[in-house]
Amino acid sequence: MNKEFDVICIGAGPGGYVSAIKASQLGKRVAVIDISKERVGGVCLNEGCIPAKTIIHSSEMYAHIKKYSQFLGFGAKIGKPDMKQLLVSSREVVEELRKGIFYLFKKYGVTFIEGKAILNSPKEINLELKEGGRETLKAEDIILATGSRPQELAGIEFDEKRIISSLQAIKLNYIPESILIVGAGAIGIEFGSLFNNLGTQVSIVEVKKNILPNQDLDISKSLKRNFKKRKIDIYNESRISEVDKQKSLLRVKLDTPVGGRELDVELILVAVGRIPSTDFQDFSKVGIEVKKDKFLKVDNYMRTTADNVYAVGDIANRKMLAHIAYKQAEIAVMALCGKKPPPINLLNIPTIVYSDIQAASVGLTEEEVKRQGFDYIVSRQYFRSNSSSVINRQTDGFVKIIADKKTRQFLGIHILGFEASEIIHQFVVAKSGGLLVDDMAKFVYGHPTFAEIAKDACLSVFNKPIHG
Repeated sequence: MNKEFDVICIGAGPGGYVSAIKASQLGKRVAVIDISKERVGGVCLNEGCIPAKTIIHSSEMYAHIKKYSQFLGFGAKIGKPDMKQLLVSSREVVEELRKGIFYLFKKYGVTFIEGKAILNSPKEINLELKEGGRETLKAEDIILATGSRPQELAGIEFDEKRIISSLQAIKLNYIPESILIVGAGAIGIEFGSLFNNLGTQVSIVEVKKNILPNQDLDISKSLKRNFKKRKIDIYNESRISEVDKQKSLLRVKLDTPVGGRELDVELILVAVGRIPSTDFQDFSKVGIEVKKDKFLKVDNYMRTTADNVYAVGDIANRKMLAHIAYKQAEIAVMALCGKKPPPINLLNIPTIVYSDIQAASVGLTEEEVKRQGFDYIVSRQYFRSNSSSVINRQTDGFVKIIADKKTRQFLGIHILGFEASEIIHQFVVAKSGGLLVDDMAKFVYGHPTFAEIAKDACLSVFNKPIHG
């Protein structure tokens, strides 16, 4: 084994493998270390985005066909979904994408090593090989990308059977009769939508006043109404006070604004966020500062407080998104190559919730715009006026644009509706490129498409949309 490299990446998730490939493309000798080849791709590929979205997509297709079977021309009665087959299909997707990463490692000459890595110094790594034995590796630069893990709650710790995290939720090979989801952030909302589509009785408890508490208030309120129509029970400003595990069903006591409630559920899914995986060693011994919230302290170039050591992904940013990790990886590699890339502008980074009716946003919420004192205007364009939405029987939702009255710049865009995850990127490009609302309104879109709702949404800000 080669023991000296220009760059070593610890962790092969979105931040780690992108760092490795980018550094190799720029002529560096690169190694990437992870505890197992089955972990390549990180949380996103193995435990989160990819398998979850695969099953969510299947559940959406099932629910849509079931709801519109007569309209679609299916005379036969739609049966229950086969959860075991859905699970097999999701793992097939994971394996295909993982093979793609290994192909890229081979293509660009990245050395992959299975093992547990500990920093001995900012340029030296102690490696415990998975196959046995120990090695000492050296590198001019080291990139940390060790990811995150689900956060537990005191009193309802994971038992991986009846009280589970998202990791167990994506591996269920059966459809539970009932589930209580603790936390109404993106993960909780996505799994709530998934299980509802599969026929599970879903309840969601959230300590804050609204679901998706970090989203624009219009998105939160509209999605809550959508969930209630689907008979999903939501308890806001509520918390679990007790869980009785002695019965066949878990008996859960809730403290709510209107008093105590009791629920009997088959499963509890705790989805209250994730914590950075930074506790695998004492970083202070190698000069790396760990903040009180357990994230590593980094500058705009992703450099830690130790020379030649960088950190990217979930260990470096409270906004734990794979696409942020991708960009951080590029910035770190460019920096260690002596360049000065522009820092990430979080106001131009999209956030997406893959519920049955998707939520996607970029920029400021209306609440933030108010607090910052902008003179602004708000417009809404509804999906029901879009031809493709009607064709596909996906007419719920809206595009909300918040713009500066004087400069006509985009301040925030918030979409709730079918394919919101795709539509939002027109606005990401426009906002990042400095386009004004009027510029977007001049574009010619193909018809009929979901994308053309963006044009009408922009026309509705300062003018009159044709459709709407």
